[in-house]
Amino acid sequence: LQFSLLFLWNVFRYSILESSPFSIDKNTGEIRVASDLDRELADSYELTIQAADSGRYRRLKSSVRLTVIVDDENDNNPVIRNTLMDVFVPRDLQPG
Repeated sequence: LQFSLLFLWNVFRYSILESSPFSIDKNTGEIRVASDLDRELADSYELTIQAADSGRYRRLKSSVRLTVIVDDENDNNPVIRNTLMDVFVPRDLQPG
């Protein structure tokens, strides 16, 4: 005798409760960056992730706080303020 049971109340839906530059797959809970991040504007983000089942009679849900820390990346072009420099090097200076 073989059989399988499908428990529909064990199907979860995931969501991010506040506006953020992140998106979440409502079926898997995978979180992705939805727009560009700039560490100069925000070096971290606090997200509230909610998982809710699709219970027929009583819907259960829970949430967790997630902190995303943005690493620094040199995304700015170098700025050279002094384009002309005079440097004196003595003639008898040893190499090194």
